[in-house]
Amino acid sequence: MIELFYTLKFRIGCNKLCSAWNHILDYMFCKLYPKYSKLIRVENGLNHEPRKEKVIVSLTSFPARLNVVHYGIKALMCQTYKPDRIILWLTEEECKDIVIPSELEELCKYGLEIKYASENLRPHNKLYYTLQENADAVVISVDDDNVYSLKLVEKLMAAHEKYPNYICCNMAHEITLKNGAPDKYDNWNGGAIGKSGVSDLFVALGVGGVLYPAGCFDKEYFNKKLIKDLALTADDIWLKFTELRMGIKVLKISPHTKIPFVIGGTQKIALGKENNGMKKNDIIINKLCNYYQQINWTKL
Repeated sequence: MIELFYTLKFRIGCNKLCSAWNHILDYMFCKLYPKYSKLIRVENGLNHEPRKEKVIVSLTSFPARLNVVHYGIKALMCQTYKPDRIILWLTEEECKDIVIPSELEELCKYGLEIKYASENLRPHNKLYYTLQENADAVVISVDDDNVYSLKLVEKLMAAHEKYPNYICCNMAHEITLKNGAPDKYDNWNGGAIGKSGVSDLFVALGVGGVLYPAGCFDKEYFNKKLIKDLALTADDIWLKFTELRMGIKVLKISPHTKIPFVIGGTQKIALGKENNGMKKNDIIINKLCNYYQQINWTKL
């Protein structure tokens, strides 16, 4: 069912008619998928064969979404390319009095790992702690409110095999420059529609699934004080500045992308709305530009 709906879905950047069709599909998917998910079997959701590189899918969640996050994780356990591990990060701060839903407990029997971060780094939780603990593994970050295509990992790994040192992503924004520096966030090329390949100006978006090569970042990426001072609510932007100062390339797999299906009711609390609606992204970008003045934007 999941791949059938993805086949019917149009890519980003279609006309109004296609957009309306996508909204209809989203509505139908959210109505049908919860019932269908009860039939999904996840006994063989992870890889158990030897591999050159281990592949970990990593995500984070919080109490308001714990009752629905299992929908997305089931799709991750049905991938055509099986990950070796799937790690769900929660925080001790938020979940000390929370009872884990039975649906998640059931998935743990088949390999899902639920870990607790001692310090809440908000959206950074989905990647930070997994990278810190698994420097020898490929890590794919995903969002907890999406049901992804069953070919997500396969496509990212195919790109990784061709470009093993690049960050590989399905979705990206493209930074636009003004007077030798990043323009306001709302003026960026949202979705980088029609563009693919490698660009220093691509900002990989976690919502589409992003692959990070083993051991790709240095100690400064893991500096909690800097994260909290400069970009606590904007992990994608923090990651971009890390990539720029380290000279790490970003590869956008396809010029045209299909937005993942969003699980119904999960968007009542969303960092994207907080950052964009209150223009916090511009504040964060300015802070990072002032701190990392060594980045020469005119040469990108």
